Amino acid sequence: MRTNNIFITIGFLFVTLFSSGIERNDQVPVDTFLIKCGQSNVKLKVSYPLTEKVRDKIVLWANHPTSTAFIDESTQNDVNMSIELRRNLLAAGYINVEYIGRKDTVSYYGHRYSLATVRTSADDMIVVIDWLRNSEKFKKNKIITVGASYGGVVNVMCYNERSNDICGLVQLSTYTISSEEFLYYQNKKREFDNMLIFTHHGTQKNMDKTTNKLSSLDSYYTADMNGYLKAKEEHNRPVDSIVTRYVVPDSIYYHLDNYIHDNWNREDEETKKGYRGNYELYYKLFTQQITPEQIATRFIDVKSLYPVIKCPLLALFGTKDELMDSEKNEKEMRYLVNENGNHKYKSMILKNYDHQLTKSLDDVHYQIDKKYINKVLKWIGSL
Repeated sequence: MRTNNIFITIGFLFVTLFSSGIERNDQVPVDTFLIKCGQSNVKLKVSYPLTEKVRDKIVLWANHPTSTAFIDESTQNDVNMSIELRRNLLAAGYINVEYIGRKDTVSYYGHRYSLATVRTSADDMIVVIDWLRNSEKFKKNKIITVGASYGGVVNVMCYNERSNDICGLVQLSTYTISSEEFLYYQNKKREFDNMLIFTHHGTQKNMDKTTNKLSSLDSYYTADMNGYLKAKEEHNRPVDSIVTRYVVPDSIYYHLDNYIHDNWNREDEETKKGYRGNYELYYKLFTQQITPEQIATRFIDVKSLYPVIKCPLLALFGTKDELMDSEKNEKEMRYLVNENGNHKYKSMILKNYDHQLTKSLDDVHYQIDKKYINKVLKWIGSL
């Protein structure tokens, strides 16, 4: 999950067949395709179950905007709900479809960024749905969409434009409060851990060798919470204010470049030598959290997306979610879905499960109780 704190890093519809026939991945037959979309392509992966009976429903996975790979079913030790649910869906006879979005980039005042956002990821998902609906092979299958974390936002954005093509939504650890509240919760929840990273676990000697040499314009930061909060005040607040004040990306990056460039010009020579005279390194260090994807996420009105949902929706939340208040988000989602008379909302609250919807056994081992997987499968089977 992304973070809004730059100091964490300081501390450390035309289709071309892409595959030659059918691949086999861990014995699962797979087709891959490239779907032409504008000047770029959306990469599509269709995984087929080995069961004798293939269900009449397709499970389409909403893509997280920053994802660059498909779900890795070959991973043996990693555990999260997406991996386990996909495995079990295939075992139960469901075709699974995943996609990787377009890799378009944009340049703002000499700085290049990925254009991938929740909006572009939803647009790519719409392209996939349209392709499925126009495919002789899949056009008769019902479509159930699944989104995890920010992928859940993509999921409901896509539903808002293709509601007639989707018969059910599954939301895994997805937020429904405002983006501002969501980011604030993340920052407060992780504040102590972020402080430890920023201060090298409270080691002033290491701070003086690294963080306190990043800018001659900075105050002297102590290796404690006060130093961490002072740094946020001096760096995060000015940058965040530019985003909230100007909103439009072109305007944001114009004023951001002016602000950072002015700071660079005021730095002493010793500091500039630390960057080898490279302004781009300096710029990236102090603006890395301001990407088009994060700008778009800040201004999404998530609450407006749920009242229009008319199909069944199943939501899963973990009580130990480190990135959001699961109880508050579940109540808000229930209220918003029910607001216009949709009473087909169901939720599952997984006690002691985290944002990945896994339960920690120790520092390195996690598990998912099969009963939760079975409940999801039963719900999908009922649609």
